[in-house]
Amino acid sequence: MSIINEMHDVDDLYFEEEHREGFCITEMMKRSWAAQIHLLRILEEFFDKYDIKYYATWGTLLGAIRHQGFIPWDDDIDINITRKDFRTLLDHADELPHGIWILSIYSSDDYYNFHAVVKNNRRDLQSIFDEDREREFCGFPFMTGIDIYILDNIPDDESEMRAQKSLYEFGYSLVHRYVEIEKKSKEGEAVSEEEIELFLDHTEQYLEQVGKVYGEAFSIDGDRPLINELCRLVDGIASYYSECSCKKVSSFTQCPGKALELWGYEASWYGKPQRVPFEYSEICIPEGYTNLLVKMFGENYMTPRMTGGKHEYPQYSKPAKVLGFNIEYEELQDILKQSAKEDIDSYDTDVRCVIVAYSIDSLIKYGGEILDKIEADLRKYASNAALRVCWYSFGLYKENNILLRSIPNTMSAYKSLKDKYINTNNIIDGARLPMEWVVERCQVICGEGSILDAYIK
Repeated sequence: MSIINEMHDVDDLYFEEEHREGFCITEMMKRSWAAQIHLLRILEEFFDKYDIKYYATWGTLLGAIRHQGFIPWDDDIDINITRKDFRTLLDHADELPHGIWILSIYSSDDYYNFHAVVKNNRRDLQSIFDEDREREFCGFPFMTGIDIYILDNIPDDESEMRAQKSLYEFGYSLVHRYVEIEKKSKEGEAVSEEEIELFLDHTEQYLEQVGKVYGEAFSIDGDRPLINELCRLVDGIASYYSECSCKKVSSFTQCPGKALELWGYEASWYGKPQRVPFEYSEICIPEGYTNLLVKMFGENYMTPRMTGGKHEYPQYSKPAKVLGFNIEYEELQDILKQSAKEDIDSYDTDVRCVIVAYSIDSLIKYGGEILDKIEADLRKYASNAALRVCWYSFGLYKENNILLRSIPNTMSAYKSLKDKYINTNNIIDGARLPMEWVVERCQVICGEGSILDAYIK
């Protein structure tokens, strides 16, 4: 067992790539899971100090019951806490360990999601952990987090419930309309005066409706960012009945667009948290988890169905490209395309060359599956005596790349594959050369105008 894994009571074998339910779970994903479990343990210590109860929810709850861990194609941990406990969490957030922080509409003026996220690093995507911090989080090099969805009371009276639901959904849509307008503006798209005026008119109508239903308790501070004020107003509607005794609760941010009967859950279903196995650790689930799972996923929730989440899988795809030195991805594709000739008849040599470039983020995202694809390509091209293949692996030649330390098993398999094919069967090694040199080398070895095709995977 390595030093990293001794800290977390997990065997090295856990990090090996495996298939569950026919789905490939890469070495990096295993480290992501372990990092989140470690972050949850940190949170649990904090929660115990202030008697905060939490419950696994949605995919995390389903995974705990059906798979005794993560759903194979899931990549994050979601939990519920009550509004009262969420306020306690915010009140004492500065007591969290160094580097652990809470992102919410109450800690950031430009954050617009209604759930909070506990994160393990404040730095931007291009920053990397130092070795001590990487070691603490199971060798996972990226920032990770746990999503916290707040449980709010909903009124027993159906007419009040409908009013609350309607106002929340109206405000929710306004927030996301604002985000779309701002996104268009930042990307240089034209935003018409009519679009802005319509948004402002609807915002004014919304404030009037809120005032009619709830009185003067809700208002917007014109000196603060509009997006944050809107978010806080909508969140205030979700928490309006927090001091009341209600039979049902709802995680509002997960409910917009759903029918009224799917809006809430019986408060009694939560009760005392139950600890159950989760990967090599444990997690808390609601007392009435069966009722919740049926309402969330239907009677057949124990039958696996591979469905996607609401974010790109895996969630570290974007930082992987940054840390994987793949910022020039499109630029390299252009270099390759310019070097390739479209008209096969115009070649000056009988020996033609194919440049196949594999990026490091593909290894991180797909692990052994991309290695299988590489070998299939190499076999196909190596069987043709008239072809030479230049195998170029962008980013993998940087020996200090932090990502390579995070996937030692995958890299070992990659190197074995390279040793098997390089300099044999018509395979040329281009791994340690800049792309322009790779193109030049191919033309020196195979002749001017020999490049038949080139692509990045």
